[in-house]
Amino acid sequence: MHTNKQIPKTWFDNEDILELRKKVQKSWEKEEFWAWYFLRRFSIYISKFIAEKTKISPNFLTFLGIVFGLLTSICFLIGTKNTILLGIFLYQVTYLLDCIDGEVARITSKISNAGAWLDLGLRYTLYLSFISIIFSFSKYLPWKFDSILLYVVLFATFSSILCTDTIRTNNTNNNVMQNHRKKTKTRDGIIFLLASEPGFYFGLFFIHIYSYFYDITYLGVYWTVFHLLTFFLKSLYRIRTFVMKNNIFLSTQNK
Repeated sequence: MHTNKQIPKTWFDNEDILELRKKVQKSWEKEEFWAWYFLRRFSIYISKFIAEKTKISPNFLTFLGIVFGLLTSICFLIGTKNTILLGIFLYQVTYLLDCIDGEVARITSKISNAGAWLDLGLRYTLYLSFISIIFSFSKYLPWKFDSILLYVVLFATFSSILCTDTIRTNNTNNNVMQNHRKKTKTRDGIIFLLASEPGFYFGLFFIHIYSYFYDITYLGVYWTVFHLLTFFLKSLYRIRTFVMKNNIFLSTQNK
């Protein structure tokens, strides 16, 4: 059972909300930075209302998240200042729905295999959003880098999806998919900003707002390329750890 210090909370939470948080939300050690410090603080109130006052199913919330994720990608691919800003907002809506659907499922005890597959679809749209913003900024790079960018994005995305899906399908307890980096909250914040997709959009939001007043498009490009390289290195690490923990190339069984 989580303690109150480990779960996300607000000063106006009553005892019922705190108990509900313990039941349906992850502790700091297992949760993503942006979700724990921001989205989970108020998502519980939305989830509680949906679960108790409506007939909306968790699967419908996941499907709605997929729709918003696709809209996010479209906004990024259009690539104007206004659509990118709208895309950043829609990404947050998508991420919020990714939090709420699981909370509602646990509150109502409506966890299903169909919901798990839909959740994978929602996560794929988040990958697609990231790919879309990268290609939106790729027009500012020399043409030779365009081809390299394509292969890097496809490799990183494919490897991340492959490792994630295999682990989920086999119910493998693999540290690649666990938030095992939690040591201090300061370190967690730095990693969030420099090595996570929500951190990427957080920084991009401020760069983009500033670009309305000054031409600093190059900062958005550098920020995007930096996070692409981080994503690529994380994918290599996932593959290495996944192969070693699961003995992909070392089999003790006779064929």
